Amino acid sequence: MRQIGDRGVAALRVLDPRSGATRRVLSVGGLLVSVGLDGRILSGNGAVLEAAGCDDEQQLRGRFFWDVFIDPTERDDVRARFASAAPDHAAAEYENTFTNARGEERVIFWRSAPVHDEAGRVVSIVAGGLDISERQRFEVEAAYLSLTANVVSAAIEEALLRARIKATRDVIHIAREELAILQRQERLGEIAGEAVAAQEAVLAAARAQLPPLEKALSEERDRMAALVGRYPSETPT
Repeated sequence: MRQIGDRGVAALRVLDPRSGATRRVLSVGGLLVSVGLDGRILSGNGAVLEAAGCDDEQQLRGRFFWDVFIDPTERDDVRARFASAAPDHAAAEYENTFTNARGEERVIFWRSAPVHDEAGRVVSIVAGGLDISERQRFEVEAAYLSLTANVVSAAIEEALLRARIKATRDVIHIAREELAILQRQERLGEIAGEAVAAQEAVLAAARAQLPPLEKALSEERDRMAALVGRYPSETPT
């Protein structure tokens, strides 16, 4: 398996974490597979079945991703990297060559990202891929530039917003503690009221940053909900 640079990914369908179903979101062809936290395949679209050399999704569901799409010589390494990626399973890109169930050699470029529930816990991993077995490299590069990585980009943006919200809440907590100290010092006559007023302004400014971030996170979760085919009010399990 070879790590490669930043590219888009063709996503024909995306996973609904509640039902395990996949739904069409783009007209371009591509593989899309949902993988559980144990590495087992939950569901996949028709392109995934074709690449794996299978006729029925039941032939894939419940099998480990690496047992289907990874060459035997690389499986131990992939298993180790999957385990080390837990619990966050950060977004990743890779290209691998394997032989499918029909004895056909396939080359797939994958791009994966975690799917979170309302509490921010990772509940599964969604991976979009392009079968580049029959294509010249320059054609693949051109195709990637024209494709939009909807699911992956939404998952990455959500993770970034969560990190910013956490950092902002940490700042608010520290500013509140510092204000309490200054207020005690003012009551004891150790400092002037201007110092307290200045810290109150710092706290107010930090608090003002939180609502826009929380609103952006809510909107990003709605976007992800639309991509995976569920209502924003529904919580994945």
